[in-house]
Amino acid sequence: MRKSGLALSAVSFPLILILGGCGGATPEDEPAQAAPAVVPEPAAPTETAPESPPLASPPLEDLQVTVQPVETPGMDVVRAYTEQFYSGELEQLHERFTEEMKQVLPPDQLRTLYDYVRQEYGEEVEVLGEDAQTKDEYRGFARWARFSNYDGVIEVQWILREDDSVAGFFVQPAKPGPQ
Repeated sequence: MRKSGLALSAVSFPLILILGGCGGATPEDEPAQAAPAVVPEPAAPTETAPESPPLASPPLEDLQVTVQPVETPGMDVVRAYTEQFYSGELEQLHERFTEEMKQVLPPDQLRTLYDYVRQEYGEEVEVLGEDAQTKDEYRGFARWARFSNYDGVIEVQWILREDDSVAGFFVQPAKPGPQ
């Protein structure tokens, strides 16, 4: 049976973003950007343009993506952590968590997350893409993939510190980009 949606309850916490003690700037810390002083008025049309057909984009599930591996510092580490998670090597993975992350996601809850992903999504069957970004001492990594028991795309995200310790981790259905 393939699932295309997800019902959340108070018990199904595993899909919550887990970011243990990342710190960094908050929206209040960043300076506000001033609006432009003058907003130009659009010119009045001289004649009516023919109506265009509405733009349509395929659902995220139907996108054909060519995978081009991202090779940035830390990507090999993230791939190894992802493989550890998928293969159930949770004790070794948990050892790489920051102290804050260990408190947010103790070993029993990491096991619950693993069991949930295996039961609800199945096994990863196709990697659609990867991305990496850096902010201050944190590096964020995202992986989009198809899984055997889920019709949509699943996103796996990792936040690493400079020493490759895990400061954040989550697995959830990917959200489609702007339409």
